Amino acid sequence: MKLGSAGWVCIWSVVCAGVLPGAVADTLLVPSQYATIQQAIEAALPGDEVVLADGVYVGPGNKDLDFGGKAITVRSASGDPALCIIYCQGAGRGFYFHSGETADAVVRDLMIVEGAGEYGGGIYCETASPTLINCVIISNAVEFQGGGMYCWDAAPTLIGCRFKGNVSGNQGGGLYCENARPTLIDCTVWGNTAEYGGGLHCDHVAAKLTDCTFRGNTAYYGGGLWSERCSIDLSHCTFTENNHAYGGAVYSTASILMLDNCSICRNQGNYGAGLYLSASYSATLTDCELSANLARHSGGAVYSSRDSSVTLTDCTLTGNRASYGGALNCGQGSAVLAQCTLVGNMTESSGGAVYFSRSHGTVTACTLVYNIAGGSGGAVYCSDSTPTFNACTFSFNIASSYGGGLDLSGSEATLNNCAVTHNRAQYGAGIYSAWCSPALLNTLIGGNTAVVGGGGLRVYESNPTLDNCILLSNSAADGAGLACYDFSSPILTNCTVVGNVASRNGGGIYCEGSFNNPILTNCILWGNTGGQISAPYGGSPIVTYCDVQGGWTGTGNINADPKLALENDGHLLATSPCIDRGTDTPAGGLPPEDFDGNPRSVDGDGDGLASADMGAYEFVPGAPSLAVAPTVLRFTLAPGQSGSQTIQIRNSGPDTLAWQVHCDADWLTIDPAAGESAGQIDTVTLTAYAGDRARGTYIATLWVEAPLACRPHMPVLVILHVTGTLRVPADYPTIEAAISAATPGDVVMLGDGVYSGDGNRELNFGGKAITVRSASGNPATCIIDCGGAGRGFEFRSGEGVDSVLQGVTIRNGYSADDGGAVYCRYSSPTLLNCWIVSSTTGRSGAGVYARFAEPRLVNCVLVDNSAAAS
Repeated sequence: MKLGSAGWVCIWSVVCAGVLPGAVADTLLVPSQYATIQQAIEAALPGDEVVLADGVYVGPGNKDLDFGGKAITVRSASGDPALCIIYCQGAGRGFYFHSGETADAVVRDLMIVEGAGEYGGGIYCETASPTLINCVIISNAVEFQGGGMYCWDAAPTLIGCRFKGNVSGNQGGGLYCENARPTLIDCTVWGNTAEYGGGLHCDHVAAKLTDCTFRGNTAYYGGGLWSERCSIDLSHCTFTENNHAYGGAVYSTASILMLDNCSICRNQGNYGAGLYLSASYSATLTDCELSANLARHSGGAVYSSRDSSVTLTDCTLTGNRASYGGALNCGQGSAVLAQCTLVGNMTESSGGAVYFSRSHGTVTACTLVYNIAGGSGGAVYCSDSTPTFNACTFSFNIASSYGGGLDLSGSEATLNNCAVTHNRAQYGAGIYSAWCSPALLNTLIGGNTAVVGGGGLRVYESNPTLDNCILLSNSAADGAGLACYDFSSPILTNCTVVGNVASRNGGGIYCEGSFNNPILTNCILWGNTGGQISAPYGGSPIVTYCDVQGGWTGTGNINADPKLALENDGHLLATSPCIDRGTDTPAGGLPPEDFDGNPRSVDGDGDGLASADMGAYEFVPGAPSLAVAPTVLRFTLAPGQSGSQTIQIRNSGPDTLAWQVHCDADWLTIDPAAGESAGQIDTVTLTAYAGDRARGTYIATLWVEAPLACRPHMPVLVILHVTGTLRVPADYPTIEAAISAATPGDVVMLGDGVYSGDGNRELNFGGKAITVRSASGNPATCIIDCGGAGRGFEFRSGEGVDSVLQGVTIRNGYSADDGGAVYCRYSSPTLLNCWIVSSTTGRSGAGVYARFAEPRLVNCVLVDNSAAAS
């Protein structure tokens, strides 16, 4: 440093305290002026810069560098850390901060390589707060903590730094922080390894991370980040391709985490591949993306356990996978989800998107679509839990066994203003309720398909209450709307059960067994195929003040066309015989409001006496009423394609009602976008355009608005799925991997060759309407060889004709049970131009076995198969 007019003796004590006013910072050059970096540091005064020429610095004086508390800068001359390297040669570290250095102690534009020791292989920082800018800390290793950097009782600031390939034998492969307050901005933590916290390990830390990336880090606990007794704020950070046993991206115990606009994608682990929470603290995620995470056991994206809580707001969880809870597993914890979208998550067992076990959850205004469970609960599985769902949509989810939309086993759940539509399962396609008494209020259960029983709702030893609910256009073999089994007595009050289709018994309500006694009051049962109410084995439904097509014995019951506004809507027209025909004292109590939020009861027929109407909607005289159907639309289009569907709008009240329709999706057009209804049905055409959009699912909410109506805003969920081709082995290593990633309408394309081993046998479509086919179309050149170790394919999730297997050979399939090569149960897939050869079974159907199924085999060859039975 060069001084002004003052002399050395007079001002030495001042110099030691800091930079003098008017002083000019000096530049000390290495190696041209000083042979080593440490010599230059020792010669420097506060404010000086030690500038390193490009090159590799090794040996004594060029490692274990100590600022001695000075406020100086050490930097490379070129500004490129790849050209200016501190090479520690596996003995010693790069920098040693331990003298109270402040943020004015700066290291920038350097690379630190192959440092080693017990703590802080690259950098050691104790009771100091230096600043590191654009540094690369790479391939350092320690025995205990902080392969790249160790911080204790420190507050360093790291900007634009990269920690890569560092190793710790215990904690913090990239960085270790304890009793510290680090700030990381625009840093990359990549490919580091430790037992705890592969990328970053924090203990008793208050940290702030902004625009940082954690990639490819590995640990047994917390591949990307380990947090213990910390408060950590992460903003616009990315965690990807990290690996773990617990917490692939993040493991948090006794900590408070705040994540805003973060991306947690493609991480792997056993529990909580994205985020693992433990020990009674919380994580809050806002505007985050959690996608394509894979947990080998529980919680593909998030696992919350041991009294921990997680809150997700405006987050997207897509394509995550686990055995239990494809996106979220909440075990002995709690979860709050608001305005979140959960799409295409998958589990081999239960809870395609969400799994609650001995937990509490509140889920509000969330959309759960295209989730799949290999067992139960296509979207949500609950066990011994108390979840509440408000204004949520569960659509197009699939479960192989129970509860295509939700499985509420042993849980006191509440659904309020929800839509459960177009889900599939063997039992309880919309909702499965067992050993519990859930409460459903103002909920639409429509368009669900059960292979066996309970299209809309199946109850087993369960007593749910349904108020103002609509069971519409569901299908099943028995109990298309509602199926009751074994000591179940659900209470339905002011419900509308219409247009459901049972291929055997009970289009509306089905009761199997003498101890099933549902109570229906103020309900409408009309237009159901297979009978409105069926109790073939001694059930005793109690039905009063209901409109039942064909009639039913009970006080106040009628048999008259209910005069609904639309075929797929439950609003009453002014001429409906159901107006004022209900009772105000039903067994379950009268709901204070109807499905639209109108007060109940009102004098609907003008006789001066107010009495409840039958059905989910109360007719309000003198007020226009907005009826809209359907409320969920799905477009499945290939790139470049377009498609059109319609919705209907009707004013079911008096006068003329002006309406308008709008949606902010740029892929959807509306014609007409406005109109008036004086009682006639208006039709609006919606056209979706796939354009050049990437394969995936796009979701939008369309709003039908009529300011003068009783309920002025009606939402319609619109889903666009753009299909694509998933190529094996070019894009996916196994057929199973491609099927798992596929969504309805996709094609899994197999290159010619022989496919064998795990992932290429025991294949299951999971109920998806997809095509698996050879690229060549020639089964002789595209072969699935099961090697006598299993079947080729199992279809047991209600697959239909749109699930297609084409142009492949299946050989050497084996099962000790039925179905050596292909097994079908409650499913009817299509097999085109397939060869099924040399397969065996211990029982029946060596080539193809079908039970309660109608598979279509077209131009197929079955040769040299052998069954022990038939």
